[in-house]
Amino acid sequence: MKYWILLLLLYFSAQPTYACSCYDIAEYFCDDIYTDHEPDHYVKAIKIKDTASYAMIIEIIDEYINEIEDERILVWGDPGHLCRFYTSEFEVGDTIILELGVIQGEILMEEESIGDFTIPACQYPFFIINNGFVNGPISEEINQVTVQEFDSFMSDFPNGTSCFTNSVHDIFNKLKVYPTVSAEQVLIDVGNKHIKDFEVDIVDLRGGVLFSQKLHNNSIVILNVYDLPASMYFIVIRRKDAYHIEKFIKI
Repeated sequence: MKYWILLLLLYFSAQPTYACSCYDIAEYFCDDIYTDHEPDHYVKAIKIKDTASYAMIIEIIDEYINEIEDERILVWGDPGHLCRFYTSEFEVGDTIILELGVIQGEILMEEESIGDFTIPACQYPFFIINNGFVNGPISEEINQVTVQEFDSFMSDFPNGTSCFTNSVHDIFNKLKVYPTVSAEQVLIDVGNKHIKDFEVDIVDLRGGVLFSQKLHNNSIVILNVYDLPASMYFIVIRRKDAYHIEKFIKI
């Protein structure tokens, strides 16, 4: 009997376990950023490729918390038992926002070195960027904001206090954008002549701002789009207390 118990113990101890749970990190981004958790790095990046092992190559687009010297870096994930996040959560070509840790003490695997980057299990929630929006567990009520709004919040962090609580607002509820398919011009009818001091941006599918204009009391705005490449774009109308998003197609 003892012999079989020993064999079972040896068998299960040899099996890989999966990335451990984390109990000191909040479920939502807006809760987590105000805890004592301090990331080594927090970045926006594109997954370039998987490596032969449990790692991936990413290209850094933006650094929200602490700079990284190299544009492309190797990031180690979890082979099954290191209490990290799995690189397989991301597809090649995904634009992602995630926390990176740095190996500072004992090297855990033969391939790794001190100073290498990892994806810790206990981290800020990761986000996938798609069609100009950041998607993921931002708060209990919000799971999507524009890339521009996320970047703006992080540029002011930790001084900002709202954490997207003003993301839903109805002051632009009568706004219209037409035509939605155009080769030359797009018109914005704000729908409320009392709305003043707002900003209009044209944003591409990767979240890049191609055009930005501050307006004071225009109820009708004309955007010349003839020089834009044919594609889908987003028009973001915003001010400090609200924002509104419409999309159009340039032909």
